[in-house]
Amino acid sequence: MSNPKTPNLGLDLIDRTSPTTTYLNLDTNLDQNWLKIDAGVLMKSTFEVTLYVDAVNGSDTNDGLSAATALKTVQAAVDKVPNWLEHKYTINVAPGTYNEDVLVAGKEGDNFLDIVGDSVASTSRTVNSILIRNCGSVVVTGFNLVSTTKHGIEVLRTRYAQLQYNRIVADGIASVVFGIHAHSSYCLANNNEISNRYHGILSNHGSRVTSNTNTGRGNTFGLNATYASSIGKIGIQPAGNTMELMSAGGIISQAGIAATTANMTLYVDAANGDDANDGLAAGAGRALKTIAAAIARVPQVVNHTVTINVASGTYSETVSITGISGRGKIQLIGNTVAYDVIVTAINIASCSLYITAQGFKCTSTINHNVNISFCNAVYLSRIQGIDAQTSAGVAGIYADYSTIHVYSSELSNKDYGILALRSTVYSQSNAGTGNAQGLSSQNGATIAKGGTQPAGTTAEYVANGGAIR
Repeated sequence: MSNPKTPNLGLDLIDRTSPTTTYLNLDTNLDQNWLKIDAGVLMKSTFEVTLYVDAVNGSDTNDGLSAATALKTVQAAVDKVPNWLEHKYTINVAPGTYNEDVLVAGKEGDNFLDIVGDSVASTSRTVNSILIRNCGSVVVTGFNLVSTTKHGIEVLRTRYAQLQYNRIVADGIASVVFGIHAHSSYCLANNNEISNRYHGILSNHGSRVTSNTNTGRGNTFGLNATYASSIGKIGIQPAGNTMELMSAGGIISQAGIAATTANMTLYVDAANGDDANDGLAAGAGRALKTIAAAIARVPQVVNHTVTINVASGTYSETVSITGISGRGKIQLIGNTVAYDVIVTAINIASCSLYITAQGFKCTSTINHNVNISFCNAVYLSRIQGIDAQTSAGVAGIYADYSTIHVYSSELSNKDYGILALRSTVYSQSNAGTGNAQGLSSQNGATIAKGGTQPAGTTAEYVANGGAIR
């Protein structure tokens, strides 16, 4: 007859139906139970440890305590980590392919587990996926996650996970899998590349995610915050057909004031681009489709040069640049030879840095073709606005509380070729016909002329302290 068991731990009870069993097996029962209790005690670290993993030269029968005695799998190293970390544990993973779904579970304590691959996002250390569950603090650096049926890195019920320099680009859209998924956790995700996923980053069920300078393209949704979760953005973010989605109390917000860290060049192509691309190179597969998507990637503070190159084509959008400051400049460049980069209109407002817009045709017949307000320094070159207005009061170029330079532009068939209010405008070598007023300076504005000017039934009009000279 087998001994009865305790309901939870399954410890052996003495079979008291038989005195012989009771006395003969007492020591055996006690030993078995002490061993089970000892095995159930939470393992705790006693000193700082580094473990080594090598897919080519390692063996899971090794101790993993040196490169010469490396383990073969990442999972074998994780399994050697105590469940309670009083000290830091590091797992150094050598270059190689690790055909495994790594599970990091139940690693708690006052210190953290550091799983280290490459120092940049690369393909040098490949694993299928990583799941971090019920942990304290875990850092994952420099892995190439290739599963198309599992989330690249999933974090469940974990106090803090730092995910950095990881590459998650395998196509997971059909399987509805995500690049990074945080569930009831706090995550810092920085400098990861996340592409071709249903969600680039999903913050779910009360999670808090800080997304700092993560790239990627081809996702269905770039960022998604849902069920009372949040995503705080810093810098560039993974792109998607829908850049951001918020539902069920989720919030996506700018985390602090984002600023450029280097010069930045973006490419837009109406015919071949896709707003799910990253926009960092020209042509299909890289360029963005809309100018608005490119502007959305520009940080709030620009201390370097940001160039947006727009390919020839028709863009059914009003280009809007607002609220950007800094010591740098923004260059919006179309075609400065032919007017074949076509937009509805251009609005630039409340910007304190230097902005240029060159080589655009604006087609709006009901709004100002170019509207500049509350800007310190704007340069407009080779702007064409010649379509006849259908609403009253339309200007080819309108400036209010701004300083602008207009050069070599064609402004026709409007109430005003150039209208300046409370602004300083330098109009140089511009053309145009069919305007009611070629130049109009009102409410204390000044228009300084150089070379040819847009013509009008009234060539020049001043009012309320305006001046043209």
